[in-house]
Amino acid sequence: ALSRIYGTLRHEYAPDPSASPPDTVAQKVLDALASTPLTAEELRCVIGCDARSCLELLSELTVAGRVERLIDGRYAASAGALLERSLHGAQ
Repeated sequence: ALSRIYGTLRHEYAPDPSASPPDTVAQKVLDALASTPLTAEELRCVIGCDARSCLELLSELTVAGRVERLIDGRYAASAGALLERSLHGAQ
């Protein structure tokens, strides 16, 4: 579907069926962090896993550049991860 919003032409791309399915837990983390930064404990409660698994996942996402740790100890989705979620980043 093409639309013109604020003078920018955008196109919504269909998901690639040949691509591997996204990790659902990692996707839940990125969905939660897209709205607001959270502490590891808050994130653990959101995704419903134990503390060790949560910290391991956060470490993996941080190394992959999809999550950033803020100076106050909270975690936030990186600019690249947010761009991928937007219609402009999906290509």
